[in-house]
Amino acid sequence: MTKIYLTPKLTTVLPGHGKTTDYLHRFKLREEATCICGNEDQTMDHIIFKCIKTKGQRDILKHRINKKNKLQDYKKRINNQVQKSVNRIYRINRL
Repeated sequence: MTKIYLTPKLTTVLPGHGKTTDYLHRFKLREEATCICGNEDQTMDHIIFKCIKTKGQRDILKHRINKKNKLQDYKKRINNQVQKSVNRIYRINRL
């Protein structure tokens, strides 16, 4: 399991309290809540999952996550194979 280190930026992003136009608009600090892409309000959900302006970073993140998951799956398969081999050796030696 990977530890997540909390930073001030992360603790504002997770609950949606980052400096988005939607958040600032709620407190009357911005006239509009629209994202710079012009498609919808700039919420954390929009920035992370939908915004065309952050698509490049989103694709890089997805690639890194997939690469890490594949490595973890590979390590699990190897570990399972090693464990099976150890069990077979143990059974053979007991006979």
